[in-house]
Amino acid sequence: MHNMKNVGQNPKAPFCAFGDDSAYKDVLAYAYAIFHRKNISKAKKALNSIKKKFHIPIDAPIHCRILFSGDQRKKANLDHMSPDRVKHLISHLIDEMNQVPCLLRYSYCILPESGEIFLKVIDEEHKIVYDEPKGVLGILSQACFLPIRNQPYAPGAELCEIFASRDKTKIRFIGKQRRRADAYSSGLSIEKPGKKGRVRITPKVGDHELQQVADVYAYICSHARSKECRDEFFKRQLNKVKYFTRAIAYPDSKFEQIGLSKPENTNKSLEVP
Repeated sequence: MHNMKNVGQNPKAPFCAFGDDSAYKDVLAYAYAIFHRKNISKAKKALNSIKKKFHIPIDAPIHCRILFSGDQRKKANLDHMSPDRVKHLISHLIDEMNQVPCLLRYSYCILPESGEIFLKVIDEEHKIVYDEPKGVLGILSQACFLPIRNQPYAPGAELCEIFASRDKTKIRFIGKQRRRADAYSSGLSIEKPGKKGRVRITPKVGDHELQQVADVYAYICSHARSKECRDEFFKRQLNKVKYFTRAIAYPDSKFEQIGLSKPENTNKSLEVP
């Protein structure tokens, strides 16, 4: 472990990763929207153009939990957005982010009926009780960056400046002390893709406007992966994402990182100006 280093806070990293989470029925999901640094302004411009197209104030955040609730839309002065209009916005956003382009790295967990899971991190096994799902979401945020075996194409944590979502809620998750929920998005040790040694993920925690893109991705992922969701819209939108990786946490808590959406060098693909 002598060669382990912290990654995720380098302001000069070639890529920027913006994260957010979503919980729906039996599924917890975390998603990162990853852009090449030189495309950040392009992504912001695309996001603002979408807001303008759908008559949403530039300073009003896009949050799916608000957009998909009639009462919440009304409270946010977005009652001009019908359910069909909301879906049109989501579909348009995915198309625009494909063009920027954007890489989606997401992980999810289907909650077992037992209400608990055993999480094995390195050589320590922890029993996790699901009445604190916020802690699990923190672990899922780090699992997004698990290396893909035999396919080291997607930019790993060591190549990203990482922005994890803020959550000040104090929870008791692993151990006896109560900690902020967003503290669990930091500290996981993972192998370097295709290299010897390990890195420890230590993201920046806060708010960034491009986390709105991650909000949409996470919401789509949680709904598309839930067997209880009857709306095929979310699966169709997830299938539209051009570049993605995913990690699955099974009830025995062994993560499996699934290969890339396309067998190509995604690092290079994301550099499209």
